[in-house]
Amino acid sequence: MRKQGRGLTEYVTADEQALAAWVYKNNKHAGAGTQTLPGAKCLYLAVRGNAAVLAVVGIALDGSRLTAFEYNVVLSILDSCALALEKEHQSQRRREVELAARQEQLRGNLLRGISHDLRTPLTTIAGNAELLQDEGENLPLGQKQELCQDIANDARWLTNMVEKPAGRHADQEWYDADPAGAGDAGRYHPGGPDAYRPPAGEISPAGPARG
Repeated sequence: MRKQGRGLTEYVTADEQALAAWVYKNNKHAGAGTQTLPGAKCLYLAVRGNAAVLAVVGIALDGSRLTAFEYNVVLSILDSCALALEKEHQSQRRREVELAARQEQLRGNLLRGISHDLRTPLTTIAGNAELLQDEGENLPLGQKQELCQDIANDARWLTNMVEKPAGRHADQEWYDADPAGAGDAGRYHPGGPDAYRPPAGEISPAGPARG
C-alpha cells in the first residue's frame, strides 16, 4: 500500500492517467498485480454499471499485492459504488425528463397565451383596414382618422407584446366586454374588450383610452 508521508504526484503521471483511461474505455482491470501493464504504480479497477463503466478506482500498491480477501472486499465495495452511481444517474435522468416536460408545458402555455392575446388586435386591424379599403371614399374624415388611430394603437400594442413578452404583470386585469353597455363589445382598442388594463400608475402600451 502507499507509504505514509508520500504525496499523490507520482500517482497522477501521464502514464498512470492513460492507463486509467484505458480501463474506463475497455471495461477491464489493469495495472499493478494484473496481466495488463503490471509495472504500473496503481491497480485500476472499473466500477461497472448495467450498461457501461461508471468510474475507475485506482489503488496505490507500491509493488505489493492484494490478498484474495482484500480483493474480494474491494470488489464488494465497487459493486456498492456502482449501485449508488446508477441510482444517481437514474435520478438525474428523471430530473432532466421532468424539467424538459415542464419547459415544454410552459412553452405551450406561453404560445397559447400569446396566440390568444394577438388574435383580437389582428382581427381588428384587418377589419379596420378592409373597411377603409372598401368604404374609405364614403366615410367621414373623422371616422377615417379614428380607424387609422385604432390601427396604429393596435399595431403599437402588438409591437410591445412581441418585444416584451415577459413584461406582463402577474396581477394585470382585463376590461369587461361592454361595462357601460355602449354597444362597443366587438371592438378592440385600449378601452375595449380584452384590452390590457395596466396596474395603477402604468400607462397602457397602446396609449390612453379614448372616450
